[in-house]
Amino acid sequence: MPKKTLAKIKKAGCEGILQVKDNQLNLKRKIEREIKLNKELSSEVMIEKNRNRIETRIIKVYPVRQPTQASLINDNIWNNWNLYIRSIIHIEKSVEIFSYKTNSRRISKEEHLYVATYEDNAKGFANHIRKHWLCENSNHYVRDQTLMEDYSRIRKNPLSLAILRSFILNILRFNKETNIRAALYRNCCSIQKIFEYSGIF
Repeated sequence: MPKKTLAKIKKAGCEGILQVKDNQLNLKRKIEREIKLNKELSSEVMIEKNRNRIETRIIKVYPVRQPTQASLINDNIWNNWNLYIRSIIHIEKSVEIFSYKTNSRRISKEEHLYVATYEDNAKGFANHIRKHWLCENSNHYVRDQTLMEDYSRIRKNPLSLAILRSFILNILRFNKETNIRAALYRNCCSIQKIFEYSGIF
C-alpha cells in the first residue's frame, strides 16, 4: 500500500479504510508507536454467537497527529504518511470454538491494524470493515473457489471469461440462489433449469 494509493483516493474525493499487513513493516511500526503514544478516541466490543462458535472483537480507534508546517520538511517519524491517514483502527479478535466430539474448547486470538483517511467512531469503522468481508465472502471467495477463477490458465482475453463469471453470478443472485455451488451442480444435471431463471431472456 504505497502513499500514492492514498493520495489517489483523496484526490478522487473519496475516503478509504485499508488493512496494514506484516509486509508493510515500516508503516506498521509507525502505527504501533502512535497507538502507544495516544489515547483511544472510542472503543466497541462486538460479540457474535453461532452454534459452537463465539467470536469477540474489540475495536479501538486512535487519532493520528497531524503534521505541522515545520514537520512537513523533515518528518522522520511518519515520513508524510499522516498527510493522508486520519484514524488508526486496532482490532483484537478472539474466537472460541467448542468441539462436541472431544468436549473441549479451542481459543484463537488475532490482531489486525487498519488505517482510514477519515474520522469516525469504533462502531462505524467496525461496520464498514465487516461489510468488506461480506463482499469478500459472497463475491471474491465464490469466484475464486466455486467458479475456479484462481485455477484458470486462460491468458488470452481473460476479461471475456471474467465478464461471463459475473453474468453467471448476477443471474443466480437475481434468482435468489444462496448456495452457488449447489445451484451450478443442479444446472449441470438439467439444462432446462437454466432456462427457468428470470433474466436469461
